[in-house]
Amino acid sequence: VLLKALLVHSSSWDGAQEILERAFTNEIPDKKDLRRMKQQFLGYGEVRAERCFSATDQRATLLGWSSIRADQGQIFSVPLPPSLSASTEWRRLTVTLAWFTPTNNQHRNYRLAQLFLKVPKADLGTESVAGLDEQSAQRGTVEHRMFDGEKATAFLDGTNLSIQVNCRADGGTLNDEIPYAVVASLEVD
Repeated sequence: VLLKALLVHSSSWDGAQEILERAFTNEIPDKKDLRRMKQQFLGYGEVRAERCFSATDQRATLLGWSSIRADQGQIFSVPLPPSLSASTEWRRLTVTLAWFTPTNNQHRNYRLAQLFLKVPKADLGTESVAGLDEQSAQRGTVEHRMFDGEKATAFLDGTNLSIQVNCRADGGTLNDEIPYAVVASLEVD
């Protein structure tokens, strides 16, 4: 499950969405329909393996894994660098959640477990990046979210960003523990 999370986490559209926008804007004028079409064509994007294996001076990546039961929530704490407090420097937070779920072929929602993230993006002065909206990001067994911004937010040295992983039954009764992995990257200009 950690490998699954890392592969998606390192993926990027890298400008491919701009090509699709130019090609289909006149044919698909509704922005929601255009976003849906980009998601279908591009998925999570191309895997950039170098982002899986190492950090840089501008990017730190943290890994976490555990298992969770239905109607539970678990919090992963990401330490915030004090140099970003009250700074208007551009920053991006990327969070990926991946899990394995038992299935129920007798139910229209085939997966028994749905996991989802709660990310306090405002604590870091960021907003969702165009691409996958929250509802679309929660389909399947991977949730991949990106937030970026330049808004100054003040926080004390030693402050953590709390990323919450939640679990609920989706396609019937869920009695199993669900293994999952969380990957979070914080990068600056």
